[in-house]
Formats: sequence, C-alpha cells, structure tokens
Amino acid sequence: MKKHILLTVLGGFLAFNYTNAQVTYAKPEEFKEIKKRTLIVQMLEEHPDDIADMQKKIDKEKKADKKAELEAELKAARAFVTDYNKYMKEAVEKHWGLNAKVEYKTVSEVAALRKSKSTNYTVLFYSESSSQRRDANGFRYFPELSIPTLNYSRIESGTVKVDYSYFIQFAGFRSEGGFRMADAVMSLKMMKNHIAEIEKQSKKNYTFKEYAEDQAKANCSQAKGKTVKMSRNSVHKKSTEDELRQDYTVGK
Repeated sequence: MKKHILLTVLGGFLAFNYTNAQVTYAKPEEFKEIKKRTLIVQMLEEHPDDIADMQKKIDKEKKADKKAELEAELKAARAFVTDYNKYMKEAVEKHWGLNAKVEYKTVSEVAALRKSKSTNYTVLFYSESSSQRRDANGFRYFPELSIPTLNYSRIESGTVKVDYSYFIQFAGFRSEGGFRMADAVMSLKMMKNHIAEIEKQSKKNYTFKEYAEDQAKANCSQAKGKTVKMSRNSVHKKSTEDELRQDYTVGK
C-alpha cells in the first residue's frame, strides 16, 4: 500500500487534490482582489464507501499484525479529518484576518461552486503535492512522497494552477500523529507573512523558500548572544553536543 506523509489510506478517502506546491501563480497586485473576496475554508470530508471498503479489507485480513496496521491507518486518516477541520476553523477565526468574510464548506460544496464558474470566492484548501525532487541526473527521487499543502486561491483558478500554495511545516513530529492547533496557526501565520512580503516587494513567483532565506539573512544578527534550544529529535543522530555548541557559538 502506498504510504504518504499523512497516512492517506485510499485515494478518494479525504478527497485530496494533487497540486504544484510552493509556486505562486498570482501576480503581487492580484492579492489585493483575492483578499477582498469571501473566503471559503474547505473542510475535509470522509467518503462512506471508501471507509466501508477499507473496513472490508480489515475484516478479511487474517494476520494479526497486518490487521492492526490497517486499523491504525484507518484510525489515523479519520482522526486527521476531524482534527484538521476543528483546528483549521479555530485558527482561521483567530489568526487569519486577510479576508473580511469567511465561510466553511465541504469539499463537495466547493466542487459544486467551481462548476458554477463563480468568481466571488477565494478558497483555502488542503491538498497533497507530489515530490519534484531530482538528483544530479534529472531523475526524481522519493517519487511516491506526497507533501501536505495549503492552497489559497481564487475559486475559478481550479486546483492545479493555484494562486498561492504553501508546504505545511508541522509543529510536531509525524510519529506523534494527527493535525494539531499549532500546525494550523503556524502555517497560517507563515502564509500571511509571505503574502505580505510578496505584495511589499512586488515579486512574482517569490517562493516561500526564497522568502525564508531572505528573512534568515535579515534576522540572523538578532540571534547573537541568545540561547538556542532545540529538540534532540530534530538533530541528526550522529551530531554531538560539542559539535552543535561549536557551530552555533561561532555562527557557522
């Protein structure tokens, strides 16, 4: 079974879209109009038929370890839907603020509006983006890796060539499971800051990677003399504490 970062059990289970992430197609001046529209926050939804199919696979599985694995995957996928909807709604209400009017609709409801060719909405929606990483010979590696992505785009732009997309940077480790409030808040704040900088500098196709690099250059001096705290889980297992102290002390 193909495994993605978010334990996508079945292709249609969460009604995912696959997008070209981290590419901003909207022009800097277009964000003004995008922000004036009513924002639809797309809520994830389960597909009953897919859940039933997955449950049949679990019921037919004879091996206890495999059955437990399938049950855990189904539980994780269903929990992700619940957690994403809950925390994204809370985070948008408390931390977004770019659009004055906000509505919440399911994937099915948004799909119907897309078909109507409406031009009144901007949509904030979740998708998974296929990995585009390539080696020195041009071959893709991690071809089955799907990257969790938030998209902010005019409804008529569709789900592929979106106005703005952002790779979700999870606040916790995926082994800890679920989608958390911190994931939603951090993502939305990062998106707001990036979009503001796109407008300020009037840079087209200004990726988040470029934005982060520029911000690092501007802010590194502010870290001088301060204590750096990091989780051991985020550091390569072969890195020693002495090496880390040396690197961060001398500013390498």
